Amino acid sequence: MEGTRDGKVRALLYDVTTVLLLTFGGLLFVVGWLAGAYLLLASRRWRPWEKALGLLVWPLGVLWVYVVPLVLFSCETVVLDGTPFRTTCPAHADWLTPTVMGAAFGLEILVMIVLLLRPRRRD
Repeated sequence: MEGTRDGKVRALLYDVTTVLLLTFGGLLFVVGWLAGAYLLLASRRWRPWEKALGLLVWPLGVLWVYVVPLVLFSCETVVLDGTPFRTTCPAHADWLTPTVMGAAFGLEILVMIVLLLRPRRRD
């Protein structure tokens, strides 16, 4: 079935659906990510290390997008007579949040590319 045109289209659709569910399914109250994880683990199209990478993409990627801004929002500024008097914000909050969020986004994209390209090489 894999050798036919319909089989290749079906395999490509399976791959894309799996990767999209793994990457963005966590935004659907984790149900989408669980469905993507099931599709990934049930498939023989990826090697074990690729499956492990795919399973970590959401917990390590999107989770940072939610957790890292908490560093920025934990800042507190005391205003005295309309003038900022004291800020209890970590010194690294200005550069850490966008850097880590950018790295998490880059990791998401890299894993998506790896998972979509790897099965193509074995066809």
